[in-house]
Amino acid sequence: IQNDMNKDNILELLKSKNRNFRLPKHLDFSIDEKVLTISLSMEGLTSNMQTDDAAFEGWAICLKAWIPDIQNVIIQKQTKELPANNEHYNRFLYRVMKFTETYPWAEAKDFNREIETFKANKLVVNVPLKEADKDAGHAEAKLEREFCLKEKENFDALDHQLPVHLFNGKVCDDLSLTPSSFLDIWSIKDGVLNIYELKLPTNKKVGIISELMFYVNVMADIMTHNIVIPNTSVYRSFNHLYEMQEQNKCKQINGVFLTNALHSMIEQRKEEVITILNEGKFAIPTKFTHQTL
Repeated sequence: IQNDMNKDNILELLKSKNRNFRLPKHLDFSIDEKVLTISLSMEGLTSNMQTDDAAFEGWAICLKAWIPDIQNVIIQKQTKELPANNEHYNRFLYRVMKFTETYPWAEAKDFNREIETFKANKLVVNVPLKEADKDAGHAEAKLEREFCLKEKENFDALDHQLPVHLFNGKVCDDLSLTPSSFLDIWSIKDGVLNIYELKLPTNKKVGIISELMFYVNVMADIMTHNIVIPNTSVYRSFNHLYEMQEQNKCKQINGVFLTNALHSMIEQRKEEVITILNEGKFAIPTKFTHQTL
């Protein structure tokens, strides 16, 4: 690759491999001296992590897979301002902190002070207060339930819609740090915790990488007691997770992309994408895979 490539040059290079490729509007990209810089706008810092404009992890991994000359990645911001007390931004800080800890080639610029402040929080996760609804509200939820019914026999525990909402110190609205979110499906077998990110074939976004990485990181932090589970729960098989954490039984975490169709940037370089993901140093030995429904 040439030195000093801007977003248009990068897109031109990608389109020479697949003319349908697009880059997100609210992220800026440049490559200089084999360093990819991803700059997030305010929109990117405060949007849901699965949207194209916020999924910096997904774009970093995909661009490294498509442009192997990239050696390092810098995450920075386009704006001088920083959002005040925004839950999506707090979750971004957790994600960028984890991303740079996991991959030695990744570095965060502009966020060091905010990350240090975030680290001072005592992270606590909420627990299920009731069973997930029996009736599927939409097609993805229907697939979740079908998968759980079909696979239940194969695991020591398997369930879905696990709440993953982080708080500072204790679970109460005033101390909420991140948006309320739910992990699609999880299962346990012989000390291995599987985390599944399920998508319909029509929902093909690079953000599936960012979502799955977030859930894997949170579960690794829970299993290594860096995130506190305040109490157990009998709902959604949570007691099995609680026991796994209490007794330090988690030997490995598997992050599974559970979908029949991936974004073309992932699909056409799937082996490279998964290899790059699996080179990370997570808090617990971690392996990413793709599984179809």
